[in-house]
Amino acid sequence: MNRIFKVIWNAGTGNFCVAGERAKSRGKKTGRVKLILSALLGISGLIATSSVLAAAGNDTGEGVTPPDNNSGTGWVAIGTAAKASTHTDMSGASTAIGYKASAETRWATALGALATASGQGSTAVGNAARSTGVNSLALGIAGATNDYAVAVGAATLASGLRASAFGSDSYARANYALALGSGANVGGEKSVAVGANATTGNTINSVALGAHSMATEDNTVSISGNTVSRRLVNMANGIVSDNSTDAVNGSQLYKVSYSLASHLGGGAAVREDGSVSRPTYEVGTRTHYDVGSAIGALNTSSITNATNIQNLKENALLWNPLSNTYTASSHGSSANKISNVAPGTLAALSFDAVNGSQLYNTNQQVTQNKTDISTLNVSLVKLNNDALLWDGSAEAFSASHGNSAVNKITNVALGVLAESSTDAVNGAQLYSTNQRLEQNTNLIYNLMGDTSETYITENGTGIKYVRTNDTGLVPDDAHASAAGATAVGYNAVASGIRSIAIGQSSISSVDSGIALGSGSVSARALVAGTQETHVNNGSLVVGYDTTDRTLLGALSLGTDDQSYRQITNVADGSALQDAVTIRQLQNAVGAISSAGSQYFHANSTLGDSLAVGENAIAVGPQTVVNGDAGIGIGFRAVVAQNAPGGIAIGAHAQANHANSVALGNGSQTTIGSQTSYTAYNMEDPQSSVGEIAIGDADNQRQITHVAAGTLDTDAVNVAQLKVTDSRVAKNTQDISSLSTQVVGIDNRVTHIENSVGDIVTTGNTKYFKANSTGAEASAQGQDSIAAGSGAQAAGEASLAIGTSSKATANNSVALGANSVADEADTVSVGSSKQQRRITNVSAGKNSTDAVNVAQLKTSESGSVRYGMNEDGTINYNFVGLGDGKGGTTRMGNLSAGVNDNDAVNYAQLKQSIQSNNDYTDRRMVEMDNKVNRVQRKMSGGIASAMAMTGLPQAYAPGASMTSLGGGTYHGETAVALGVSMVSASGAWVYKLQGSTNSQGDYSAAVGAGIQW
Repeated sequence: MNRIFKVIWNAGTGNFCVAGERAKSRGKKTGRVKLILSALLGISGLIATSSVLAAAGNDTGEGVTPPDNNSGTGWVAIGTAAKASTHTDMSGASTAIGYKASAETRWATALGALATASGQGSTAVGNAARSTGVNSLALGIAGATNDYAVAVGAATLASGLRASAFGSDSYARANYALALGSGANVGGEKSVAVGANATTGNTINSVALGAHSMATEDNTVSISGNTVSRRLVNMANGIVSDNSTDAVNGSQLYKVSYSLASHLGGGAAVREDGSVSRPTYEVGTRTHYDVGSAIGALNTSSITNATNIQNLKENALLWNPLSNTYTASSHGSSANKISNVAPGTLAALSFDAVNGSQLYNTNQQVTQNKTDISTLNVSLVKLNNDALLWDGSAEAFSASHGNSAVNKITNVALGVLAESSTDAVNGAQLYSTNQRLEQNTNLIYNLMGDTSETYITENGTGIKYVRTNDTGLVPDDAHASAAGATAVGYNAVASGIRSIAIGQSSISSVDSGIALGSGSVSARALVAGTQETHVNNGSLVVGYDTTDRTLLGALSLGTDDQSYRQITNVADGSALQDAVTIRQLQNAVGAISSAGSQYFHANSTLGDSLAVGENAIAVGPQTVVNGDAGIGIGFRAVVAQNAPGGIAIGAHAQANHANSVALGNGSQTTIGSQTSYTAYNMEDPQSSVGEIAIGDADNQRQITHVAAGTLDTDAVNVAQLKVTDSRVAKNTQDISSLSTQVVGIDNRVTHIENSVGDIVTTGNTKYFKANSTGAEASAQGQDSIAAGSGAQAAGEASLAIGTSSKATANNSVALGANSVADEADTVSVGSSKQQRRITNVSAGKNSTDAVNVAQLKTSESGSVRYGMNEDGTINYNFVGLGDGKGGTTRMGNLSAGVNDNDAVNYAQLKQSIQSNNDYTDRRMVEMDNKVNRVQRKMSGGIASAMAMTGLPQAYAPGASMTSLGGGTYHGETAVALGVSMVSASGAWVYKLQGSTNSQGDYSAAVGAGIQW
């Protein structure tokens, strides 16, 4: 519609009136404030002179008087070519506002350019809106073409009687139809389409619910369409009865299906889609998959069974109650054969019938018995001549026969071999004895070894693999005086219960103690309890607690206050009670904070080390450890990411393979772990867990000062290699003369048996003593040794020494009573329930050496450590700094954090705070500006609302009113223009109003109401 922007004087009527842009007036245009004042003044003129409505000016609109009606003064037509009906009966004038707006019937209202309200009492609001039916309503670019129809939205059509269409492009084309939603389409009477593009087609009394839903049948409700399907969820149980019309939900359908499947049986079940799988019925030899065919088969089978039963009565072997027997009479014959009788059981209590073959066999045996008895009489005569008869003079059975005084007795059964047996033995038994005699000879050699004087002089006396050389010493045997004790070695003494003393002059005098090595003494008993030891004036506390398990004796490798030994080639400890190695100690040292600690310092100005891998340790300038659990120590040492567990020690050392070690300046690993590789002079494939490199392809190192190896996996030195060469030469000579040394075996069997019996009974030799009545030791593993009552060495190359000790893993050592070594390449001095201390341990030097408590205390002194839980375990979630007495500790040279769980340094913290402050300041300024803008917009909106609220409204039946209002709030101003109308009956009230404010915002409102 035209924008109204000024008030002009109408000289013909003598009044001010509102005019369009083409109207001419006296005077000139002024500012916005003057326009508002002029509009208010014009409105006051309209209110003061009611006749202005009857002469609004033909240049803005015209009144149209239908035939047979009188023209009146209640019509309103505003806008170029606008037309309004001038009905006067019952104040039935109409309102047309807008360019070519048309309201040419009584009580019609047309608002908007080209709006048409041609139905009586109809309303058309919006550009090109059409309401042609009686009391119809069209809002927007819509059409309501039938009586009482309602169309709301762009391109909306309600063409049916009392039809309603809401939403753009929606159509209600049938009587009483409802189309709600953009693109909704209803073509059938009393049908409903709700949702975007929902449609019912031409179906009657149907409902389409949801976007793109389609109702294609009369009297139906659809919630899906061709392009979309929906589930109907959260539906309550419907009433199930003979007259119920309720919908049922999935659970009700499942119950019906489950009940049907249960009653069908035959493996019928409810599928996921609610259907019932077919049953399976076995009737006779055939399978049926439905109830009908199964019942039919049963009926046929029943008829057949009845016929067979009747036939059985005529031909069966039936009971005769008169004779109390089964009778074989049938078909007029009193006696008949019973054929196909199975053989009956022949026993004293058997009541089975016997068949003809059984009776025939019995008769045959009776005949044979007669013949055999006759033959037996003849044989008895021959037996007197050929039998082995008793010789009374010799008081023995004689094998003489005829002229031969000596004969063989053949086919002699095995005689019982027992202390009280008087059975004769046969040649096989004697042969077996001779074979065992030869085996015993070999076993004795295997047990005693080389017994030649030359060999004993060079290697000492003893048994095979156990030797003691007492050359130049006063003979003194080993002594195991306590129960379960074991003493091995010259003058070794084990006087404690279950104690072990191994080595020359070793002494184990406490219960369960172990003295290992010449001169070692295990004489200190540790009382079960707890104790704390302070190192460096209380800076570090190292305690022991022996209350949680049974305390056994200590393992001693030296003498108190006099001597001690290193424990070398010790594997890394894994359990809480395992000994730790220098390598583990170095790892513990590596976990110390970058702040220097006693005996650990670095001198460099280069970049820091970087431990990227999980549980990795990096020590030294620019040392990088990328592999998990890796260790890098030195200048620019590197552990690659693909080398978890790798160790690089030394400047530029590189560990490039998992579980491998690069040791020394410039060393590099090149092979890594290998599986099933061919080792030199080894028949079986070998495997390794990693590599130790002490150089690279162009630079090699010697390994010097290597102690003589003792275990299969120990390194050997040149001295051992020389000894091996000399022994190989001697073995070659011994083998050539071996065949001439085994003589006189038969004459010495008795002596050897007695010697073996003594060894087995007492378990003693000159330098090996055992005092026990327990079970024998068992060495089951290849190259294994077991010493002690009940000791078991099951692993290959394992060693078990001590009562009930067990070495079940390969290359493992169990030392001490009840000790258990169940992991390969380990030395155990106790078990999971019983542990021992290893005493008199000298300070370790190499990576695989054991460390003593003194070294551990020195290492932990001044270090940064994890916290402790109340139960004494390590709390890996807490690291404490300082002495814990209220003071604080500063961490210096802390690099910037990279990952989410890295610590940040002070520079990062300051940068973060400054960045947060800058961001907060910037956002606060933006927020202030937004709040100010919102406040101004809100004030303008409130001013517009106040201006629209201040507009007066027509109230008398048939009256119309155009009103103008103004408002101001917090410095913002607004002006509002409104048009209102009351129907001739006074029941309907229509109101259209719009406003603009100093913020440049426009608003409009339209309303209609009915009063009674």
